[in-house]
Amino acid sequence: MDLIRVLYCSKPSEDTGYAEKLEIVTDAAERNGRRAVTGFILLDDERFLQVLEGRPETVRPLLERIEQDPRHTDMEILSETETETRLFGHWSMGFAHAAQRVDEIASAELGEDATSDPVKLLDLLVDLARGE
Repeated sequence: MDLIRVLYCSKPSEDTGYAEKLEIVTDAAERNGRRAVTGFILLDDERFLQVLEGRPETVRPLLERIEQDPRHTDMEILSETETETRLFGHWSMGFAHAAQRVDEIASAELGEDATSDPVKLLDLLVDLARGE
């Protein structure tokens, strides 16, 4: 099966509150399950860090919709890779909320350069999904 894995970050718009952020995650889990898209999202008060996995013809239009969603701003694709296996196969959309900022968690867990290294950020999401 030809899949892609895309890691991106975005910022919630200023008027997107915590309840709306949870609604984004809940809606994503429901829709992604129907579309065979898996992934994980980590959010803090300042940004979303999300990985999506699935068939390219499903994931790419989904990313376009996310980019056009007014609840997101400053979307940046950090990495896109082809893959044969899913890292988040058990999650239509796994979720974690961070009390600390994502960059602080990544730096503490993975080293100071982690926030500029998509591989390390992906490792962080995998660890969170596994409960580590």
